[in-house]
Amino acid sequence: MTNASETLPVKLPLWPEDKAAKEALADALGNLEGGALDFVAEPEIGLDVVCLRAADERVLEDMVHRLLTVYGIRMRVGAPAIAYRATIKGRAEDRFEHEVKRRGERYVMRVEVRVAPDDPEQAGVIDETPQMGSLGAELAEHLRSGLQSVLDCAPLETSPLYGLRVQVTGVEALTPSVLPSGVATAARICLRRCVKAAGLVLLEPIMRLEVHAPVATEASVINDIRSRRGRVIATDDAGDSSLKIKAELPMANLFGYINTLHHITDGAGRFEARFSHYQRVPGSDDPDDAPPLAMAM
Repeated sequence: MTNASETLPVKLPLWPEDKAAKEALADALGNLEGGALDFVAEPEIGLDVVCLRAADERVLEDMVHRLLTVYGIRMRVGAPAIAYRATIKGRAEDRFEHEVKRRGERYVMRVEVRVAPDDPEQAGVIDETPQMGSLGAELAEHLRSGLQSVLDCAPLETSPLYGLRVQVTGVEALTPSVLPSGVATAARICLRRCVKAAGLVLLEPIMRLEVHAPVATEASVINDIRSRRGRVIATDDAGDSSLKIKAELPMANLFGYINTLHHITDGAGRFEARFSHYQRVPGSDDPDDAPPLAMAM
């Protein structure tokens, strides 16, 4: 099993039926570790779900087949999904006051947050500021937890936030005491509002594709790649009346490609795909102009 890697942009959720199946699944994944299949297993914290990540759906299909037939794991299998990301377009800052009334007591917490673009290849970063330290260790940890929950799952998307820095520019208890949960909630709501104000953009994984096909099918293969929002980079003679086409293609539009390629080439075509980079989904900052997100989890 590899370490978690952004080069494994396809996800597949598995739900073991019971505790015994969950333990059997963990043992089976351990046995598959270090084998020919390049995958990552990420348990969802607090849920009886294990999320497999791999380079493409064919690896996941092989994984599921082995888990069901060889190891006999009793589990429900979800649909493959793309590991999208989100980022921001600009800078923004916001202030939010969170009020909780409990058993006749009133608790009010104010948080001020600023966000700015950062390295797009890095997950969102929370800067330590003197304002955070002024809360004390326990409340500061709840503040970080609230902020981190937004970075792990961008507002309105089930995608982690990349390429931004978060700074707490102000934090103040407006009542004699505050609730730790109220601190986390104030931080979470404030950062969500701030991120939206900065302009949320969705990013998708782009795969580098190398297709081998008969020369006679060149036009059909290239047209199909372009119809999938792909970009042809080069076409080379591979000998024996065959050619090699290099292209880039959104991972979302690569699902089921092997079947289409076999149909176009009468079974003679083959391809290899590997992760290349992330880029903005066209129109993702304008929902009315965005293409459908294929198989997003």
